Amino acid sequence: MTARSDRYPRHAGRLADFLETLSLVLVTGALTGVGFIVAAVLLTWATAAFAGESAEAAPAGVLTLRTADGKSVASAPRLATEVRMRITGMVARVRVVQRFENPYDDW
Repeated sequence: MTARSDRYPRHAGRLADFLETLSLVLVTGALTGVGFIVAAVLLTWATAAFAGESAEAAPAGVLTLRTADGKSVASAPRLATEVRMRITGMVARVRVVQRFENPYDDW
């Protein structure tokens, strides 16, 4: 029995080129996928680390009033929050406006 490449000698080189290109594409795709996964894990880790830091410093949606020397005095009461969102495809444009009241005489 003859080998397949012996029966079709002019196609053997093209098949080898195709298989080489296919393997290169698959390896490159796998490495790119691994790179994206590593980047996503690092980004998630970094975001969580910074979010924990800023959450302790200032809670979300709170206006903290401070004296001139930087000491925290009180939080200003929030009167309203307005959110406008426009989504186009995969892009979301969001505008958040918060209104606060200063009930203190020091500022």
